[in-house]
Amino acid sequence: MSNSLPAGQWTSIASSADGSKLVAMAYEDNSGHAGPVYLSTDSGTTWMLNTSSNNWGFVASSADGSKLVAVLGAGVSGGFETILPGGIYTFYSTPAPQLNLAPSGGNLTVSWIVPSTNFVMQQSSDLGSWMDITNTPVLNLTSLQDEVILSPTGSSGFYRLKTP
Repeated sequence: MSNSLPAGQWTSIASSADGSKLVAMAYEDNSGHAGPVYLSTDSGTTWMLNTSSNNWGFVASSADGSKLVAVLGAGVSGGFETILPGGIYTFYSTPAPQLNLAPSGGNLTVSWIVPSTNFVMQQSSDLGSWMDITNTPVLNLTSLQDEVILSPTGSSGFYRLKTP
């Protein structure tokens, strides 16, 4: 991990919609071929070299930054730009869901973004024992979030999403 992206020439860079997740593709020194992949999850403050993939040249990112796709880059052969044979790199990470809480007519609406599938919502009063909430989430097409409306219990509580 470094605090800044190394100086150099770049073949491609892509960003999540909010700019927090970045991916950059570098040219290899003096080779004329595309080089390694650098990733940042903090708006470019720090960068991590992805050593598992080299010679990737062009990249695209989904709006949330959880899906990346890259293809082998162009190289220079005999003074002509050529596409190197061989590959497409895909990367998918499941973003950690974030619970949103909002009062709603004396109730509590708990919501989370739609790509966060296969989660079970749980409740606890003491952070020690957790119980599944059996209310089925409803998709809000305006916010693209799953929502569960909970009635007040008269006591404090904690909520989480758990993978089954």
